[in-house]
Amino acid sequence: CGEGALHETTDAVAEVLGEEDAMGLRSVSPYRAFNVRAEAIREAFCAFVATAKAEGKSIAAFGAAAKGTMFLNYCGIDASDIAFVVDDTPAKQGLLMPGVHLPVVPFEKLLLETPDVIIILAWNVAPEIAKRIAPARDWGATFVTCIPTIEVL
Repeated sequence: CGEGALHETTDAVAEVLGEEDAMGLRSVSPYRAFNVRAEAIREAFCAFVATAKAEGKSIAAFGAAAKGTMFLNYCGIDASDIAFVVDDTPAKQGLLMPGVHLPVVPFEKLLLETPDVIIILAWNVAPEIAKRIAPARDWGATFVTCIPTIEVL
């Protein structure tokens, strides 16, 4: 790509750079806008959690995926805010989510603990997870997603 590079620059590089130019990705403005959106989501989520805790509500999460771990770390939310995270992957169960130290537990724990709020961390598959955790509606649990905005399902 640059002078002294070990590989020859191909036409594919010019094509990708052209696509990035067309999308405005070679300037700082889209990244600043992303930062503003991310900060707004973090503030709204932290306020949501603080309000739920102040109301005495118990909070759990579903989905110990990397995206959820990164989000909780970004927000500064940890085991003092959320009791546990449910994940159906046996290899994750019995471990802690990195940084936030939420215990990862099997689905049965959700049914035993009956949290008031369940945060769906795998927002890209929220409808499927909402179906999976539908029994929680019987005790009045609220399902929440956070990306792209805080939404009660």
